[in-house]
Amino acid sequence: MKKVVIRLGALFIAMMLACSWAMAQETGAVERALAVYTQGKNLYDAGDFKGARAKFVDAIAAEPTNPRWHYNLGLVDRQLNNYPAAQQSLLKARELDPEYKRAEIDQKLTAMGFHPSTSAAALQQNPPVVQNSDTQESDGTEIGFFQTLAVLAGVVGGIFLLVRVVRSKRADPHHSSKGTTNSALIPRATARMDQVAAQLVQVEHALRLGEHADLRSQLEHATGLERTVRQKIERLAGGDAKSLRKVETALGDLERSVTRAREIAVAAFGARAFAGQGERVACYFCAKPLANADYRHPVTMKQGDAVVNVMTCPDCATVASQGRAPTVLTGTDSRTHWSELASFDPYVARHAVNSETVRTPGWKFTQQRSAGELALIAGGAALAGGAAAAMLLPEAQAASTLLDLDTARENALAQEAARASAQQAAGQRRESFSDHS
Repeated sequence: MKKVVIRLGALFIAMMLACSWAMAQETGAVERALAVYTQGKNLYDAGDFKGARAKFVDAIAAEPTNPRWHYNLGLVDRQLNNYPAAQQSLLKARELDPEYKRAEIDQKLTAMGFHPSTSAAALQQNPPVVQNSDTQESDGTEIGFFQTLAVLAGVVGGIFLLVRVVRSKRADPHHSSKGTTNSALIPRATARMDQVAAQLVQVEHALRLGEHADLRSQLEHATGLERTVRQKIERLAGGDAKSLRKVETALGDLERSVTRAREIAVAAFGARAFAGQGERVACYFCAKPLANADYRHPVTMKQGDAVVNVMTCPDCATVASQGRAPTVLTGTDSRTHWSELASFDPYVARHAVNSETVRTPGWKFTQQRSAGELALIAGGAALAGGAAAAMLLPEAQAASTLLDLDTARENALAQEAARASAQQAAGQRRESFSDHS
């Protein structure tokens, strides 16, 4: 009896120690998550979105059930134009807490072309193609007592699966090397991408007949998928075997999205949808096609005593309304405006990889021609006249967004200084942590 009591007492003490250890681990995880999130927020505010993304991923790894970390990861992926990944993170935040920033999540999903009523569970059944797939999603389980056993089980299971895969490949007489498979798939994938790009260009031109909310939303969604698939193909060409199976799936999703966009265009505009082309009118900053007047937003740029009215897309107008200068699409010399490139077609360039252009910060851009002359060319006024020119006249200034380039330059320089400080501080913290085991 005495031995039984001793054993029960020892078991009780062991359980208490285990619970204390688990609580300490949980508390430490929360503190670590908040610390790296704060670093990520500082990097985000300084404009270093890739650096911020890495910190938000670390916060999720430390505390996977906090919707705040997933929400912020969605925000930074949206800034990086990785819409499928942003959708996944925003829906994960909603799954963890349905009331957390509900209106903001709805607005951002809609702006990216996704339906806000989509659930995280439905998304898991048809997962999007996500760049930077190092984000580790959790099923909501807290860091617990059996974590070590779970890791060991995962390692053993992974080794078992790896052995089976290797054996099956050796047994398959038709199996070719990774390089041979990649070299065969890449040309086919590239050819399919060229067909998709041509169809999306037609959809861009179809919007010349009028702005259509559903068509615009579907076009933006397809364009986001297009960028993601191109990145997957690039990784595949670089030897990333993980992209081999994902490229086919992603291409199928993209082709279905493009087919849906074309169906909406035909339903909205009939036979005229693909029977003509829009004017060479595009956003002064990013060169996004502005096929119809309803999609054009006037922005008044002020630098010193000079004032110029330009036409922009809604996204660049939003950036300008925040007092920031949007990036300008230029030649590789960073001084030639996109409108000065004779062979540049904004409709085609939006859906193609162009090595002859780069994005230059608006506050750094020093044009060779006057801003007023470039505004006229980019706005199509030199060719179209009429309504296009009217938006650039002085009387349109009252209804436009004001962008003070001098102030934007000062803010940008301050952000660069803040980013440098944040990176230096992060480096110092890493060095400090490396001194401890």
